[in-house]
Amino acid sequence: MLRSYSPKCFVLTLLFFRGVVILGYNTVRYTKTPPHKIIIMGQKGSEKNDSEKNERERETLKTNEEEDFEDDIIIFDVAILGAGMSGVSCAREICFALLRDDDDEKNALKGALLEAHSSVGGRCKQTRKIAKWPVELGAEFIHGEVKNPVKDLLTETMRREEDLEEDLDGKKGTPKRMQCSAFEWPDRYAMNTTTTNNSNTEEKEAVSYSFSKKSMLVLRDGDECEKNDKDVWKIHQLFDRLPGVSKTSTTTTTHDDESEEDEMSSLSALEWLRDVQKCTEREIRVAELIYATDFGASLKDIGMREIMIEKERWENGEQYLVMNGGFNELFRRAFLNAFQRNSNSNSNSNNSPVVNIDLRLNWEVETVEKEDERNLIKVTGRTTTTETSEKKTLYAKKVVVSLPLPIYRPTDDDDSDDDKKLSRVTFHPPLSEEKRKALRAVKMGNAVKVLLGFNEKFWPQENLFNVICDHPAPFPEFWVVSDKEKTIYSDEDDNNNNNNNNTNEEEESKKEEVRFVITFFVTGDRANAMAKIDPNERIEMAFQQFVWITMRITNDDDDGRKEFDRIREKHLKTSETKAWSEDKFAGGSYTHPSVGCDRKTRDLLAKSEWSDCLFFCGEGTNASVNPCLQGAFDTGVRAAKEVLESLKLQ
Repeated sequence: MLRSYSPKCFVLTLLFFRGVVILGYNTVRYTKTPPHKIIIMGQKGSEKNDSEKNERERETLKTNEEEDFEDDIIIFDVAILGAGMSGVSCAREICFALLRDDDDEKNALKGALLEAHSSVGGRCKQTRKIAKWPVELGAEFIHGEVKNPVKDLLTETMRREEDLEEDLDGKKGTPKRMQCSAFEWPDRYAMNTTTTNNSNTEEKEAVSYSFSKKSMLVLRDGDECEKNDKDVWKIHQLFDRLPGVSKTSTTTTTHDDESEEDEMSSLSALEWLRDVQKCTEREIRVAELIYATDFGASLKDIGMREIMIEKERWENGEQYLVMNGGFNELFRRAFLNAFQRNSNSNSNSNNSPVVNIDLRLNWEVETVEKEDERNLIKVTGRTTTTETSEKKTLYAKKVVVSLPLPIYRPTDDDDSDDDKKLSRVTFHPPLSEEKRKALRAVKMGNAVKVLLGFNEKFWPQENLFNVICDHPAPFPEFWVVSDKEKTIYSDEDDNNNNNNNNTNEEEESKKEEVRFVITFFVTGDRANAMAKIDPNERIEMAFQQFVWITMRITNDDDDGRKEFDRIREKHLKTSETKAWSEDKFAGGSYTHPSVGCDRKTRDLLAKSEWSDCLFFCGEGTNASVNPCLQGAFDTGVRAAKEVLESLKLQ
């Protein structure tokens, strides 16, 4: 699960619907730079004024500097770089703020939302290749049932849709799609009860599996395992009773004396367990299975101080929630319908505020440059399609950076090969030294998912919500979703907007047969190793692990191999895998508590630069060390308020 970013949990979304979505009364206006999809909110008659305003601004620019500008150059009030959860929530807040404002047309605002991928969502991705319903490749869970803006957004949207005569499809609203169901974590443990040689690195363990009768794992209920396995119980107790967190109270506490925390500032979770708590090899292995998977990194890379900060500031509750309609539905309904309703309710005057958000896909940002003489920020990049690659430039008064941290982290000589493949954004002048230091300190993990689609239930166990798996299983975690939980979907739910998920007739036929989807999940060093393995091999490893654990079948002998082959041929219909380190516009899964960070590190990441012209949001900039959807959402709202204050438009 790319955590929706908990301690546990990333949202294919769509801000557009069937090409161009018109919100409000404006007519659609295309620039000469195809194929941009444009979301426009505003009032009739504003287009002419906007056109005249931009023509004057272009002439001014040409006068100030003798250069030829593109005919379609637009001067934006704000440009938002990245259309993930934080970038979209930032655009949403700006629109709402202006819609709530007075009727003075001087408050007209023009914004651009730039996204390097071919669809919005960032690290929230879905696939339609596996089953009749969309399956999450990235963020999958909403973490926390209380004080969670994402869950609140669902409730708000349901309430709004109940009053709507019809939705964007022209059909009656379907609030069920915006509801959540609880996800049991963990439901079961598949544990190796013997002490094994742990001399291999996690990376080697990821590929050195052996599904044999000699290494069977015992599948137990979660509560039963904690009760009967002293190592599982001990590790839970250690992390539950971290300094600064009350075991019995549901309220958070604040450090008056941070000496205990300071002592752990440079400790990794591995060092804390091994050197301070004197844990055994098996206890450390159990901690790696449970908490390393949760935080999205190996124990050696997880910083204890930020774990403590996260536990202290976490206030969302412990429940894992799964959205019935998936994150596509969240973006489509919560954002688009909300905009539509508010624009309608505020459109009774010809002078109501105008809000234009120009969504530009396949727009890869390369440089962000402050031009003091023109009091503008120049954003240059490239639009890439299957056929063409074209250099692009736009200008904005304010810029919001809503990109994953690795994308704009300063490069180092010792960068990994994966880092060097990323789509890097550079700044002129460079970001402040304190910002660069914070960017180097906060790290992002990696995650790999493997998805298997089966036509029927051939295993005996019921309700495998989530299973934690011990070594030698290569995937420490898997969960099962059935079509009974997804009957609200249809083939038209995402309106075929995900162009990367086109399937042929044979694939469509197999997809129709799928009744169960099993998601396998691995993070940290194991994920790094798994990403280097051929995708087909990953899929085969996941398949064998599942059969081995649930059916107690091995391929040690001829009968076992025949049974493996029979199950594969008869029941395995679809499969897919995603390694997030391979996404050059993401650079990994989500940020994790990092060694060497203090309480100011993420505040520095969120701090504006260039005299309040350059702003930052995204889950990595959340002061609560909360790499979840709600953390990303909140930072987008915060950045929007900062921009509006800077523009004096709040």
